[in-house]
Amino acid sequence: MQMILVLGAAVLLAAFSGDSGNPLDRALAAAEEGRHETAAYHYSVALSKGTLGAGDQSIAHNNRGVAYARLGWYEAALSDFTAAKSMAVGDSILFTNMKTAKKLLYARKHDLAPPPAVFQVRDQSRAVWLF
Repeated sequence: MQMILVLGAAVLLAAFSGDSGNPLDRALAAAEEGRHETAAYHYSVALSKGTLGAGDQSIAHNNRGVAYARLGWYEAALSDFTAAKSMAVGDSILFTNMKTAKKLLYARKHDLAPPPAVFQVRDQSRAVWLF
């Protein structure tokens, strides 16, 4: 009986703390809902822990770059895409994301109409998400 109460309390505590799942999962969920600032925050949390392997670091940098780009923060997006590229040389998704962010930044700096933009988000369990 005591074990059930302890487990129940732990479940309730986790539910109220809002800390279910890992930061990468929370970031993807936020991005899917269009909450890009929240997604960027969770990617930052995941990266700051220092526990991600190179592949997951590359994914987190790419996806945080996409979140930044969707917020219009193209310089920050380019910084993340560059960091991801150093870990995943030859990645066509990163190349496309970098090219798109550069075009959007150029258009903004020169008061041009922004070109159509599609950024690709990577997921560990699913291949590619388009935003």
